[in-house]
Amino acid sequence: MSAGPSRARVTARLAQLQDAYDGFDVRQTTVSVAPTEFERAVEGNDVVARAAVRVRDADGRYLVVPDTGEWVDPGGPVSTGQSIVETAVGLVQRQTGVTPHIDELERVSIVCVNCDEPSDEPLYQLHALFRARPVEGEVRGDAEWREEPPFDVF
Repeated sequence: MSAGPSRARVTARLAQLQDAYDGFDVRQTTVSVAPTEFERAVEGNDVVARAAVRVRDADGRYLVVPDTGEWVDPGGPVSTGQSIVETAVGLVQRQTGVTPHIDELERVSIVCVNCDEPSDEPLYQLHALFRARPVEGEVRGDAEWREEPPFDVF
């Protein structure tokens, strides 16, 4: 996968979000990775977007899940052709047992992944962070309600 198709898919996803939501921040960042990491990214490049949902209850607590030693917002990859919002809601339900209502899109981060070897074109991904409130369900599995805001992976 070259930069052209992944960049075009990120641009299309961003346009969809801009049509649906007003007033969210867009951040851009570039990261350089070793050739082996870059090859893994190329192999898994069906995922052009990732979504996370920051769910807060009426008491101001955050719904979080564990990830590599940190408490983070529930979420994960969105495959090409899937709705970002529908996938985000489904990921929260599966990871936590709680059904969220998406209230707003807080921000989008566009990540350009470069390989340390200059011959490879970069890959692009879109990361969306939504704000939501719980509408039904009980926390299950490793998910918890916590007072502290989660670690921000985006």
